[in-house]
Amino acid sequence: MATGRSDHLGGHLTPDKFKLAKNATHDDILFSPTKTPEILVPEARMFRDGKVEVVIKNYQPAPYLQRALAS
Repeated sequence: MATGRSDHLGGHLTPDKFKLAKNATHDDILFSPTKTPEILVPEARMFRDGKVEVVIKNYQPAPYLQRALAS
């Protein structure tokens, strides 16, 4: 798993292509059943509007994510 920017490596997704330069990032996830270790992540959080929101708790959508999906 990787996150970040690739423009320093010759990538074409540069900050000027985003509405806000601070959002200039991308995520890569690679999967190989024979080489990928089991990674347990019981909680996932995101930083939004100046606060931390839990989006996954015990491998289920947390209330914040449930509300977002319902709207």
